[in-house]
Amino acid sequence: MKKNSRNIVVGAILVGAASYVAGILTAPKKGKETREDIRHASINLKISLEKSLKQLYADSTKQLERALNINQQLTTRTKQELESLITAVKHARDNIKIYLTSLRDGDIEEEQITLLLSDGRDNTERLKFFVDTLEK
Repeated sequence: MKKNSRNIVVGAILVGAASYVAGILTAPKKGKETREDIRHASINLKISLEKSLKQLYADSTKQLERALNINQQLTTRTKQELESLITAVKHARDNIKIYLTSLRDGDIEEEQITLLLSDGRDNTERLKFFVDTLEK
């Protein structure tokens, strides 16, 4: 139930109860009958409020479960993304060592270095952004 809907329901219950009590107090009845009517009205109000509170409790429990489930999924996805980025950056870093040695020896082509630089920079920047975001 949405917040506005809950406010309307609770408001309607309270207005209804107040109207009922006002009607009882102005009605030409004996005091004993009026007190009995007020007692019944208060019991009905209590039952209505109890139902509303139980519904609110159920709704809030459901929303908390959804939020916690999303939080767990987000945490799992976040961990997977971070591990993927770490693996990619480690792989690029390991290749840099190999490529540096090959470059000194003249055993590597410029295309391979360009590709490594591009991929390495992209993955490193993504990892930096990701870690910066998590640290905030």
